[in-house]
Amino acid sequence: MTRSMYTWMRGITLVEMLVVIAVIAALSALLIPSVIGARREALVAECMGQLRQIGSAIQMYESNLERLPNWLSDLYPGYLENVQIFRCPADISGQVGGVLGGSRPVAAGEQYEETDDPQIGIEIPEVSYLYQFNPLACSWWPTTDPDAAEIGYPRGNYPDDGGNQDRVVSWYEVRQYVDKRGLQRLGDSGGDIDEAGDFDAGSAYGIDVPLASCFWHIGNFAREMEVGNRVLNLRSDYSSVYRSPGGIHGWRSMIK
Repeated sequence: MTRSMYTWMRGITLVEMLVVIAVIAALSALLIPSVIGARREALVAECMGQLRQIGSAIQMYESNLERLPNWLSDLYPGYLENVQIFRCPADISGQVGGVLGGSRPVAAGEQYEETDDPQIGIEIPEVSYLYQFNPLACSWWPTTDPDAAEIGYPRGNYPDDGGNQDRVVSWYEVRQYVDKRGLQRLGDSGGDIDEAGDFDAGSAYGIDVPLASCFWHIGNFAREMEVGNRVLNLRSDYSSVYRSPGGIHGWRSMIK
């Protein structure tokens, strides 16, 4: 009987089995994060592709109607026929949509209910992306004058007086006039409300202001800085998608 046959017949010892288990565990510890990371990056790449398609559709919409859509759902079905494009592949919310990435996968202080697309569940099942040029009142825009509500401007009239002057400071007006073009605050009008003045190119973010953003790749919000720049932003000239840290203003840190 050879030595190898003898070893096979006696089986393996407990120590040898533990060594094998330890080797398998070590290999798993090395491989599993790589597999998870590759899967995560695949979802990011797919989402970026969808945002580019949305950008192309918005560009065609604006070219035809000479204005931006009020909501991403306005693109369906004339400019985007596939409703799956509106859902991030990392969105696990089911049929919930809209608010800072579907079912709000971030901290409570970063949720904005007014960004829910009104056509969710009607025209399209869901929208995972936050459309930052929507027409509704911007809830995070600071109140500039405590008495403004009494004269019809509940959050001050800057930058609304540089926009459509409907006495509502909308997301569109903040992104289009303040962020994209650098609209400045002129000063107090009789001590009551702030008014818009000139445009300052030096304080403008230009095309880097995001038209739409996806927050579904952040993961655990508390560990956001550990997983890197996971918010995806579609540039407002439709040219490309870039990453930024979390938060509604995280994109600004990547520009200036």
